[in-house]
Amino acid sequence: LPIDPFGYVTSGHPGYPKQLVATAGEVKVNLTCHIWPAKSDVTGFRIGSRSGEQFQGFYIYRHDRLLQVGGWSHTATPPPARQLARVVLEDTGAIGPFVTMNPEKSGLKFEPVFHDAINKAEAADGTTFFTFLQDAESIYTDANKRKRQRKPVIRPDKGLAPAVRKRIGSELSFID
Repeated sequence: LPIDPFGYVTSGHPGYPKQLVATAGEVKVNLTCHIWPAKSDVTGFRIGSRSGEQFQGFYIYRHDRLLQVGGWSHTATPPPARQLARVVLEDTGAIGPFVTMNPEKSGLKFEPVFHDAINKAEAADGTTFFTFLQDAESIYTDANKRKRQRKPVIRPDKGLAPAVRKRIGSELSFID
């Protein structure tokens, strides 16, 4: 069965997916930025037995064929906190002048002018590529923060001294 690397039910961030426009000279290239929901563990986020962290980055398509599965192509570093970030580049006008096959024909490389264009890419609402990366990192770090709060308990009854019951009531909330 085909695997959709963007097949999440709801986005991990309310403002995404979002279209960023990278301008290199007279050419405008559309980048669709996606943020997966935090703590995803479904096929599409992880592919096969490999974790989703290995699939962050650019997904480059040409005529509905996938040419690159993830990787930042030297536009950004791949820390674990960015594992929710994925970008679709499906613009055939970019392939050739800005995105070329490497000499080994084992992958794609971005031309330096395209690196600059991506770093200056902006959405209609002013979101930049750097802001997109920050949004993805913040969703990941917020989901992994330890929430230090006491869980509600059953109301103590007979068998405990009234002073102890009162003290428990002042520190904990009760389950109805």
